[in-house]
Amino acid sequence: MARSHMRHLSHAILSGAILAVMVLLGCATARTDLSCEGLVSIETVPSDKVDILSACVWQTEDEVVVYGTLRRRVYTTHPMAVHVHAVVQDPDGTVVEEPCTPNVYVPQRRHGRQTRWQRFRVPLAVVPPQGSRVLLSTHNASQCENQ
Repeated sequence: MARSHMRHLSHAILSGAILAVMVLLGCATARTDLSCEGLVSIETVPSDKVDILSACVWQTEDEVVVYGTLRRRVYTTHPMAVHVHAVVQDPDGTVVEEPCTPNVYVPQRRHGRQTRWQRFRVPLAVVPPQGSRVLLSTHNASQCENQ
């Protein structure tokens, strides 16, 4: 009886894993990475305290989002609140919009521990025109006007 139960359990786990992969693949095709397609370029401004490890601009049916990850540069024992500021410029250099994230708490980074990072998400009001540039910077959470 135990073998039969184990076989059913392993089939259920395998079926669940296949279903999860199918759902993830279906979701992945529903969005377009504008930066990967070469339609929008992303530039980051260096910071003394936080690194922008990665960033991309995704477009779905409902929204356009700048999405990425942050990591602290300095070793400390407490999280740091920052904002990610995105300046979207059209191909002529005219500023289209300047959204800013709410507080993003970047986790502590200590010696002897694995590197910790935090995701950020900046929704955009409009789809950037082809050839646009998104300039990303981080700053202290108290320095953003449009929270």
